[in-house]
Amino acid sequence: MAAVIDRLQLPAEHVWLTDDDAALYTGFSTGHFQQRIICLPGFPKPSNLHGRRRWNCAELSAWIDSHRESEAPKVGRPRKKTG
Repeated sequence: MAAVIDRLQLPAEHVWLTDDDAALYTGFSTGHFQQRIICLPGFPKPSNLHGRRRWNCAELSAWIDSHRESEAPKVGRPRKKTG
């Protein structure tokens, strides 16, 4: 999806994505995006453009960047070695 936006040569704040495009841009399946991701606290709110839900590309990019920074490596018990 980023390649498409680069080819359009529009600033990200002027690009509005459908649910399918936003799911692809964020790296989730459409169903997972609609059911689990959009209801997360801090996730950008959509705008209603021409009666349809649209997501701002710049806001999604900012959310992706902040989400990556907040991801800490998973820490848990080491796995048992078998053999």
